[in-house]
Amino acid sequence: MERSFNKVIDLLYTAKLDGVEVILNDGRLQLKVDKNNKVNESLLKEIRNSKQLIFEYLTSDIGKTTSIDKNYKKIAPFKRHSENKIPLSFSQERLWFIDQLEGSIQYHSPAVLRLRGHLNITALEDALKTVVKRHDVLRTVFHENGGGVYQTAMEAGGWQLKVIAAEEYASAPSALKDYIGSLIRQPFDLSSDYPVRGTLLRLSAEEYV
Repeated sequence: MERSFNKVIDLLYTAKLDGVEVILNDGRLQLKVDKNNKVNESLLKEIRNSKQLIFEYLTSDIGKTTSIDKNYKKIAPFKRHSENKIPLSFSQERLWFIDQLEGSIQYHSPAVLRLRGHLNITALEDALKTVVKRHDVLRTVFHENGGGVYQTAMEAGGWQLKVIAAEEYASAPSALKDYIGSLIRQPFDLSSDYPVRGTLLRLSAEEYV
């Protein structure tokens, strides 16, 4: 059932962005629509087709503890380092909720590049560290505290490029592909891991992935 609720969460989130809120009123589903907002017909059709599943979600313990239907509010910006318990955005809440059910793997967005020629590994790592340092979202982790979940940005400078000697895969493309797949499928710990990671496989002195 939890897996089925993922579709409902996505649908309610899309509706919220479209100015449509699906709520329970005396045991019946109702729509709250922003004033002067013209509701997308395809969205209404999808809500109608998912009515039973939406009802089951909103009446479940999971639905009662999420902010989709009753606690939703815009996240106000905070001055850097001025707040220790910054609430999650709705997208972050959804990521955290799904991660608790089945891990982070479905959110992974891998990119695989092959590099040939002389590579300055130190310069590559420094460049990637600069990107991570510049963007707080690439250093943000989630912490549970007092029954709630909050976000915080880890200090810059701790991110590292993982370098692996992988010469045995240089002449075995199928095995290399499988190994890369295993790296991609490694889950993130959202409470302690940088949400972006980099691994450099050294196939030879002038060939890397």
